[in-house]
Amino acid sequence: MHEVQRPAAIFSRSHPFIDLSQRGGVATRIENDSFHARGVPLTAASAVPMRSGRHYAAFTILRHRVRVHFGLIRPGYDVENRGYSYDVDGHCFYSARDGLRYPGAKAPETCPDFVERRDYYGGHPWPGNPLPGQGWPGSQDARRGDAIGLLLDLDTGTLTVFKNGERLGVMATGLEEEYCWAVSLGDEGDSVRIEPASRFPLPVAPTAAQVAAAVAFEAEQEALWVARHFDLRYRRA
Repeated sequence: MHEVQRPAAIFSRSHPFIDLSQRGGVATRIENDSFHARGVPLTAASAVPMRSGRHYAAFTILRHRVRVHFGLIRPGYDVENRGYSYDVDGHCFYSARDGLRYPGAKAPETCPDFVERRDYYGGHPWPGNPLPGQGWPGSQDARRGDAIGLLLDLDTGTLTVFKNGERLGVMATGLEEEYCWAVSLGDEGDSVRIEPASRFPLPVAPTAAQVAAAVAFEAEQEALWVARHFDLRYRRA
């Protein structure tokens, strides 16, 4: 088992309408007059990809209105020019508003209409209308002042969520390949700080039984998602 790696506490790349301050430790959504960016969740991220082992980062909410998300993006994602990173297939985010995971249940390959729209819009199927998030055992929302910790374990393919140092549960399974830490900010004034490694003790990883339970839960949710999708298509036919 790999030791837990904690990154340098910085955001190093972001959309032009996100200000990076305190040497990259704080990301803040700033006012803008761009019609295309107004109301679109934008992203700040680290530049160092995580390829293997276990990695931990904690994010404190300094201010948020509705749409603040913490999580993982692919290293090649264009944060400078694109929005809705939390709802892109292959990414994984925790929502402060409701504790849900984004994107929701994973079954786009079964939905030709989803794939067609996703490809047309460059990764997001319905701009301005994100897909529903997905609940997970132990999920909780977060408010101003709360610190959300994320433990990425690429040995087991899991992402575990902590709130103010206490483990909530395994939010996602089946994660593989490369990721970078990221935050998505949806409204003017939203602000988040990456915490230095010294603020929280090393996180306690989930047990094998807890990981297995999370895998089973995700499989059940995906099956329900597919069943609902085809039921709707059948009724519309």
